[in-house]
Amino acid sequence: MFIFTAISKGCFRDTGRRAVATLEGRSRLLKGSYRRRRYAIQKCAMAAKRRGWGVFAVQHGGWCASAKYAYRTYGKYGRSNRCRHGKGGPWANDVYVLRG
Repeated sequence: MFIFTAISKGCFRDTGRRAVATLEGRSRLLKGSYRRRRYAIQKCAMAAKRRGWGVFAVQHGGWCASAKYAYRTYGKYGRSNRCRHGKGGPWANDVYVLRG
């Protein structure tokens, strides 16, 4: 079992040329429709943590993204005000840093 905390860095814009690469389809934790995924933030955090990556993003209600160098790229398009409930928004990532 992992013991860690996800600390919010805020809401950031995204485009079709992703600021952070998707983890969808690359982890058994991320099954089914991301829009209906229960515990989307926690599952995305766990998928990133299992790879040893310290930053992850949740977009549009549950879509999960993370990468080795996400800490360098998540803010490349600037901040956004389109995130809702910690799960991002349309073309907007709620970004988190893992601690612990």
